[in-house]
Amino acid sequence: MISGVRLSFWRAYGSLDQRVKESAGRSYRLFADDPAHPSLRFKKMAGHESIWSVRINDSYRALGERKGDTVTWFWKGSRNEFDKLFS
Repeated sequence: MISGVRLSFWRAYGSLDQRVKESAGRSYRLFADDPAHPSLRFKKMAGHESIWSVRINDSYRALGERKGDTVTWFWKGSRNEFDKLFS
């Protein structure tokens, strides 16, 4: 799986505290090694053709647009923000 990022992703990343940034780094490395790792919960968002989510930690998620074997990450935020977007 190939990962890319949009500027919006880096903006969101910049606003995170250091602890969450470290979790994001661990999740990214794990995703690079094994996107299907159960702790990542990498899954297609219901009702969205190409939007996928991945778990950063208990409280944070990232969203990406998947086209074939490429995911372009565009959003990262708290679980509460995530729930507001998709409820």
